[in-house]
Amino acid sequence: MTSLRDIGLSQGLVDHLAADDQSGPFGYRCQPAHYWKSSPIAERDIVALWESGTVLNYFDQARRRFEQCSLEDIDAPWHSFTSLQGALAVLFITGYEDELSDEVLRDYARSFDFRHIERMLAEVPQAPEAYEHWRQTFPVSCA
Repeated sequence: MTSLRDIGLSQGLVDHLAADDQSGPFGYRCQPAHYWKSSPIAERDIVALWESGTVLNYFDQARRRFEQCSLEDIDAPWHSFTSLQGALAVLFITGYEDELSDEVLRDYARSFDFRHIERMLAEVPQAPEAYEHWRQTFPVSCA
């Protein structure tokens, strides 16, 4: 069985998921994956990473991709990356949109081993008119 560490999750991220503390800054956005087990996606060769409500982040072992989908529509992934860094970029953009402070984002980036936090924090203020485009392209550039 493939473990979270085997596919590249940092010990800090694994510990965050194991603690299942929903009161922290990423408590809601990055919860241990449980609900996927009652979804048809459980029949696929995946490693569930984390959930947020009905949104699942997972590693597709057959395709060797980090993906995100709604458990209500598992056949249409919202994101698909060759690297965990792309999936983490989506998580940290969401944290930024949740108005977490730069310091909190930096602290979690260190713990989760997200290596593109400084570039993200530098680029966000420069993209106000083209934010949606930046939001879609930044995670891909982190792969």
